[in-house]
Parts: sequence; C-alpha cells; structure tokens
Amino acid sequence: SPITWVDVPVPEDDIILVTPSDALKIPFDVAGGRVMRAPCSYREQIRVAAGAPLSMTQKDVVFEGHAIECRINAENPFTFRPSPGLITQFHVPGGLGVRFDSAIYSGYRIPPYYDSLAGKLVVHARNRNECLLRLRRALDELVVGGIETTIPLFQKLVREPDILNGDYSIHWLEKYLAKLGH
Repeated sequence: SPITWVDVPVPEDDIILVTPSDALKIPFDVAGGRVMRAPCSYREQIRVAAGAPLSMTQKDVVFEGHAIECRINAENPFTFRPSPGLITQFHVPGGLGVRFDSAIYSGYRIPPYYDSLAGKLVVHARNRNECLLRLRRALDELVVGGIETTIPLFQKLVREPDILNGDYSIHWLEKYLAKLGH
C-alpha cells in the first residue's frame, strides 16, 4: 500500500490534501513560515507502510521560530529559462540557522533533461525579521558559478519593501517581473 504523508500539520477541522506515493517522502521542515519539529518521520512512514498506526498525534508536532526556503534553480533568474551546464565555482553559506540541501559541487554538470532544482537554501531564526536578515546574508554568500541561477532574483526580492512588509499576493511576482521588463 502507498505511503501517505502530510507535509504540513493542520488543525483537526481543516481539510487536508495528500498525494499517495510509494516513495519515501521527505517532509518539509518549513511549514507556513515556521520550522516543524516532530518525531522521526522516516520511522513513522515505514511503520505506517507496514500497517502500524501512527505513534504520534497532532500535539506532538511543535512549531519553533520562523523559516524561509529558497529553491535555487539552474535557470535564468528573470525568464526562468533552464541553464544546464558545468558548475565552475561553488560556495555554500554557513552559520547558525542556515542550511543548503543539494548534491551539486564545483565540477558538477547540471543536465538538461531533468528538473532544474540545484538546491534548497533554508534559513531559520526566532522571528520573520531576523529570518529575512539571515536569508539576505546567506544569499549574498551563496556562489554557484558557471551557470545561471535564481540567486540574483532572490537577492533582489529579499530587499523589496513589499516582501519585507509581507505585502504581496500570488500575482505579485509576475507584476514585479513585468515592471522590470521581463
């Protein structure tokens, strides 16, 4: 039977949409801008796949602080055209509350045949303002040379007043890119 995992905990009276899959799911640690801490989800997925009940309840899932995730893609930062090729330089940001999940390295070749995701930059802090400042620093430290990436777009976005003030909607980015002429 397929393993089903809900990535974002929700109150009991909310509707939950899940996607059945036979793959082991890696739950997002960023849920609604907060970091989720829960018992080992891998163990839970294997137990449920074997027919055992969940060993935890909603109250066992705890949110702490604020988190933001940037999906760094091998794409032109403004047209989103894929940018396969050889990574010639690579430097990962570090420090408290900063993580970069990826398998790329200097000398790695981004193939043209697959998803353009190069890595995920995740930052965590006590609150949203601290998190945005930490994200700005981490984006400025992150280097993926030799290909185009979405890093320059995120560097611009994290300095935009609308983003800083939380004054944006689902259509904000397309309007912003149109103002830039893209």
